[in-house]
Amino acid sequence: MATTTTAAEVAGCTKEETGPFRIVLVNDDGVINPAIDVLIDRLAQIEDVEVDVTVVAPAEERSGTSDTSTPGGNAAYSVDGYPADAVNVALDSLALEPHLVVSGINPIADNCEALIAGEFQTDTLASTNIPACAPELMGELQEVPRALEIPEVPEGDSIFASLCDLADPAPADEIAAVRSGYPSLTQVEAEL
Repeated sequence: MATTTTAAEVAGCTKEETGPFRIVLVNDDGVINPAIDVLIDRLAQIEDVEVDVTVVAPAEERSGTSDTSTPGGNAAYSVDGYPADAVNVALDSLALEPHLVVSGINPIADNCEALIAGEFQTDTLASTNIPACAPELMGELQEVPRALEIPEVPEGDSIFASLCDLADPAPADEIAAVRSGYPSLTQVEAEL
């Protein structure tokens, strides 16, 4: 199993309370994105908690690879699929039992005590998607529902490619928002 263990701290959350704080780290930019290493380093700066981080992320335009590593040398599993597929692989195929799944930069320290006490709201997850547009071309954040169907796009185009034209000022869902150039915030039911 590919894991990286580092000392970490969170006020009020000690190793005695949690044992190693197991984290599965996913991202939507692929396993080779250097942002993964930045996030691992940030998790390592939390005090008084031993953190066991396992990276399971999309392969990013590569398929069929098994174990690989991030640019910073952190062990990782690459998955031919999307971030949700990476979480499924971590939980089902790798049989990991994380305390927390992190995708992107989240306020972990702020929520640690509530997570451990079982008081943190876990019925829904907030999904934020940012279009690949220059900031000056990006629209305002849109609170939209989850896309229930994947739209058809021209061959060779990706549903995740942002047109950055702001042509859809009232997007119906997260995919429509991001394709038009708007960041999206969507509450997604936790289906664990």
